[in-house]
Amino acid sequence: SESESESESEPESQTQQQQPSATMPAVQPPHYRVHEVLGAGAMGRVLRATHHPSGQEVAIKMLLPVWRKHPEKRQLLVDEATAAARVNDPRIVQTYDLGQDEQGEPFLVMELAKGKSFEEILDVWPGWSRMSSILLDVLEALAAAHACGVVHRDLKPANILVSEESARILDFGIAALREPSKGSVLIAGTPSYMAPEQLAGAARVSPTMDLYAFGVLLAEVLSDEVPFDNAPSLGALYSEKTGFVCWDAPAREGLTVPRGMRLLVESLLHPEPRMRPRFAVHVANEFGALSCYVVDRIPHRRGPGLREIRSRRPQIRDPPVGKLPALPLGEIVDHLRNAE
Repeated sequence: SESESESESEPESQTQQQQPSATMPAVQPPHYRVHEVLGAGAMGRVLRATHHPSGQEVAIKMLLPVWRKHPEKRQLLVDEATAAARVNDPRIVQTYDLGQDEQGEPFLVMELAKGKSFEEILDVWPGWSRMSSILLDVLEALAAAHACGVVHRDLKPANILVSEESARILDFGIAALREPSKGSVLIAGTPSYMAPEQLAGAARVSPTMDLYAFGVLLAEVLSDEVPFDNAPSLGALYSEKTGFVCWDAPAREGLTVPRGMRLLVESLLHPEPRMRPRFAVHVANEFGALSCYVVDRIPHRRGPGLREIRSRRPQIRDPPVGKLPALPLGEIVDHLRNAE
């Protein structure tokens, strides 16, 4: 995560990564002083750093040492910079630069955005009014990205940062550009939130993939359950998604969900991409009109927590990572490509 959590306790995604792979880098990025590791994942780590001489605090994403000699992983970092640089919207965490350290390894410089993960917000119900505002911000961010030809492809609570002002989308690590592919298409993401065609490795990238993920997110908010989250394998998950007919999960206790909102969820989760809504702005308009009919009688206090519930469910491994085509992003990108 590119965020610096406002919570006193570390988010789950960070506490699970306190291993050697999440240590400080051996080589400092030029013109930056690294202070701490904010988080780490399977491919990289995010660091809090200060730029010199400006003194501006930033977040820096670097590959883990084990992946530094893998061209496809280096390319993913370049692709992330390419995708994120296309979108200039206040609801998307900003990317500043793509650089190289003294060993020639790429690193990504991003805005150090502060806030809480939407995962944390889900565990502490803030009221439907606040939830609907967050979801509208997410839809507006998707609309901005799609208008620039960028499909995020990994929309989930952990990739949504919530502050007092707004909600913002972060982590374009597997985003795709809606242009003809010259190579294989990346197959990666969080399976429960992935559209069935994305699970199947569809060559055509579409905004409807993100809108499908939003449908899963909306269902999760309304019911406190992630659709299809009990599937024991990717094969079973794909079968459930392609066989989906209707969303009949009970609403959260204390929440009354109108039939129109359920129909919106069903349209977003339709197995066929052509049958889903095509534009995030249209979904935002419909969601906004329906949200006033949701009745919230839920006490605003901490619930059992989805992350604690998920820890007892069967885990599905992510599909293998392939390679994304990328567009040039200045001389540094060309240099990295020529070095492969």
